Amino acid sequence: IRMELFEYNFMRRPLSVEVENHCFFWPKEKQLAFFQDVSDRIEKEPLDSPVVEALERGGFSVVKGGWRDHVSDDLKQDLRKFRTYNSESVRDLLRAMRNKKHHYR
Repeated sequence: IRMELFEYNFMRRPLSVEVENHCFFWPKEKQLAFFQDVSDRIEKEPLDSPVVEALERGGFSVVKGGWRDHVSDDLKQDLRKFRTYNSESVRDLLRAMRNKKHHYR
């Protein structure tokens, strides 16, 4: 939908309702709920399952080399209290987000 927004021919552009419903424009609460649902869905999947492999395939652009490098020191320290996370994994990023939502202090 992103590149279609800039289409010169207005007939090829998406309708405003299509743009409005795109996940980029969701409220933060809906975005977090979506990430939590995805995390719940993949939690018990083996690492070599097609869904986890698809999630991790473009992961470098999501985790930016290691998502832990992009969060505060306090959050890093708090996350380490309960479990270890692979900072290069989208799955672990989603797990950390879900766990912080459930156990926020």
